[in-house]
Amino acid sequence: MFIRIRTILVIFLTTLVIISFSVLVGILTVRNGIERSQEADLMLLSEIADHFISSEIRSLKLNAAGGAQLLSMLDESQWQDTLTDLENRHPEYIGIAVWNIEQELIVSSGNAPAVREALDDRHIQHAFNGETALSTSFNSPQGLVFYLAAPLSGTNDRILVFTLPGMYFSQVVSSIVIWDSGHIVIDDSEGYIIANIRPAWVEERMNFIKLAETDPSYETMADVVRRMISGESGIGRFSVSDVPRISAFRPISGSDEGWVLGVIAPAH
Repeated sequence: MFIRIRTILVIFLTTLVIISFSVLVGILTVRNGIERSQEADLMLLSEIADHFISSEIRSLKLNAAGGAQLLSMLDESQWQDTLTDLENRHPEYIGIAVWNIEQELIVSSGNAPAVREALDDRHIQHAFNGETALSTSFNSPQGLVFYLAAPLSGTNDRILVFTLPGMYFSQVVSSIVIWDSGHIVIDDSEGYIIANIRPAWVEERMNFIKLAETDPSYETMADVVRRMISGESGIGRFSVSDVPRISAFRPISGSDEGWVLGVIAPAH
């Protein structure tokens, strides 16, 4: 009798272990499948976001180059009226100015034309070498802004500089809905946040790499940002306010300035 009971108990425990193991394997398989599916979805969304944001950047640069070309065809006495007309036709700009390589303001229009300090931006400097360039976010006397500069052909030493509001790209990416609470973030080449659903992070130019230098709690996020600005495309995981997050990130193909984007969502 004892041997029979022991045999039944062994069979029961063995069956229980097998069932438990099968359930655990099933749960892990389903979980891994969900994670892989989420990662694949986010990578696809990051590619779509890249096309969208790159198109916006290219459009802005084409408009700037067109404005510069127009000015170069006109007499300087007509520039003031032309800037006013450009501002009326492109309400996204909050200021327009022409500067020369000696950092002298030639003419300006709008509420927030580029200030002299904007010319020190390394990307804006490229405009004096014939390139149309976009600065990172910039703390101007009028608040946070971006500057977009294009060379005036035939002058060699003058550039046309447009001013965009500091929340411009945050508004651009806000139109892309990622599931229920996902969003897109854009960082510049040094890791400063220049577009996010959190206005304070944009206005304060949050940089998790810099924050991690004095606060180790930011290190996980900083590591993802380091991968982003290195030119990598991939998946990163971290937590924000103790909520696990997953991010698919990639360089922005339409940015010559080294901007990167991340599509961020709660991790399932």
